[in-house]
Amino acid sequence: MKKFLTLICAFVISLTACMGLVACGGNGGGEGDKPTPPAPAKTELTYSAMNTQYDAIDQVVGEAADIAVVEKAVFRNYYKRTYDDSIMFISGDQFAFNTEEYVMATKKGTDVADFINAALYHFQNEEITVNYTNSLGDIDCKLVDVADSFGLASDLITIKQPSISIEDVPESGSEFERILVDNFKIGFVTDVNKRELNNMPFAGNSHFAGDDGFEVLLMRAVAKAYGLTVATTNTNFVTYANREQALASGEVDVLIGGFSREGWNGDFNFTVPYLTNSQVLVIRKADASKYATFAGMKDASFTAASGTVGETLIKTGAIKTAVLG
Repeated sequence: MKKFLTLICAFVISLTACMGLVACGGNGGGEGDKPTPPAPAKTELTYSAMNTQYDAIDQVVGEAADIAVVEKAVFRNYYKRTYDDSIMFISGDQFAFNTEEYVMATKKGTDVADFINAALYHFQNEEITVNYTNSLGDIDCKLVDVADSFGLASDLITIKQPSISIEDVPESGSEFERILVDNFKIGFVTDVNKRELNNMPFAGNSHFAGDDGFEVLLMRAVAKAYGLTVATTNTNFVTYANREQALASGEVDVLIGGFSREGWNGDFNFTVPYLTNSQVLVIRKADASKYATFAGMKDASFTAASGTVGETLIKTGAIKTAVLG
């Protein structure tokens, strides 16, 4: 009997010890296994800055980044020059990106914009000989032909017939009468004084063999319509910050460089709009299903050109808000 009681006591003690171990998590440590805490919510998108928008697209092509945010016009020109079928763009509609209408700017109270409008309308409908600075040389073409050479034809805006034509004579003493004598003074708006870094494909296009940009050729056609020229002797680079002063002071007669009527301080004349543009997201076609939703973009690596709208959208704007919530 005594032996039996001893066995019973030993069993009870062992059972109690096991129950204690279970209560303590089975490891005897007293703290137990705690569940892994959830990862902290992501507050910033993975981002790398590039020198140019073309460099940003190169990052996606080379798989160094997943999504590049660039202007649609830049993507179209890149595709036109490379025909790289591995990439595509997602429109900015889901992010409510603005669509801009591009114009040229002239000094307020002058007739310069009116005569430029007449030349743009003429160029839309009639061939003008335009000088390409590359091996193509002089080409008889229309506005759509020049736009197509940059991949921009589908984004052209149809220009309505203006109140004057290229045959009309400007009023005596007017600004355009002076231009007919002295030639245009043209300003290319850039963020730095180097076309190879900015405003491609509008002022320069040096990512692809150093060609002049779409609006340079457009301005050549406008000048040609009046028997004038566009050359290095009558062109200047103008910074974005100094563009209004350049016009107001008479340093330039007309500004070009891929911009809309928005964001100007002061009164200026603008030509009719001739091209639309907006921000887009460039991805690899193989990733199309992955990035069909905002949630799918959360872990993607983004890239854009430093100082551009695309960079702002990624770091603090609509893309960050939509993707990270």
